[in-house]
Amino acid sequence: WSSDVCSSDLHKRTVNLYNEIVRKNLNITWDAMNGIIASAVAAHPETIHAAADSGCVAVNYGVESGNSEILKKVYKPSGIKHYYKVGEIMQKYPQIYSRAFIIIGFPNETFRQLLDTVYLCRDMKMDWYGIQILSPLPSTDIFTQMVDQGLIEKDTIDTTIGSGFVVRQHDRQKIIEKEQQIVASDFQNYFKKNLDKVPTSKELNDMWLIMDYEANYKKILNEIHPSKLKKMNQLLFDVSFRMTKENPLSTLFLGIVLSKLGNHHEAKKYYALSKNFLDKSAFWQKRFNILEINKIAKQWENFT
Repeated sequence: WSSDVCSSDLHKRTVNLYNEIVRKNLNITWDAMNGIIASAVAAHPETIHAAADSGCVAVNYGVESGNSEILKKVYKPSGIKHYYKVGEIMQKYPQIYSRAFIIIGFPNETFRQLLDTVYLCRDMKMDWYGIQILSPLPSTDIFTQMVDQGLIEKDTIDTTIGSGFVVRQHDRQKIIEKEQQIVASDFQNYFKKNLDKVPTSKELNDMWLIMDYEANYKKILNEIHPSKLKKMNQLLFDVSFRMTKENPLSTLFLGIVLSKLGNHHEAKKYYALSKNFLDKSAFWQKRFNILEINKIAKQWENFT
């Protein structure tokens, strides 16, 4: 769905297409993971209803930020009110995997503005948030702006990983974890520090993990809907054994999800695996301690 879907004619054609899939009993599944404009869905929620009936199994919304000022600076066609509306709509279709795309590290973006994004993620209640650090492409307005402000150097931008405006942060995190496996560098929960400060490059890498934890993992502790938990089970398995390696955070929460689904025997296996990964990594030990994840681990290990 592009922004043009807001036009009455294209909206009707889109719904008619989905209705025809149902009428002809094509029995297909499809996804819209390339990205949907939130304002389009907010204006026409019946589009999602028709999409669900026609076999839609997953959608991805381009959210970027939960701060209105940042959204205006990057000319987003959707606003905070649209994101809240989309969140409400998607709760009616738990069979659809809902994902939102988040970018951090916009020019002069503060910790307080990043915290606004965390709050939005909690309120939207998407199944997952793909969080990436901004990596602007040369010849774009935002690239020129960041060069002029001294935030990046013109000839040293990293475009070797990923594509578009972002890098694959999971790949970058793997490198950082490996470098700090024996001796971890300083790590802080910057949401408990000066919120009006703009993060440095190093702090921004740490913030990626903090925001990933705050937006994606913490909500699992209060999740009770079986269909949501089953989706988290599949997703966390993928995170643990394909996207990352020896990740005590994802394996811990995979165990928690399995416990919530009643599979306590399998859950114990992942709790033990998480502890094994944690014991071998100073990088993760520091983060579990600072973010108090170690307390959560003990609570759920004792529960089973």
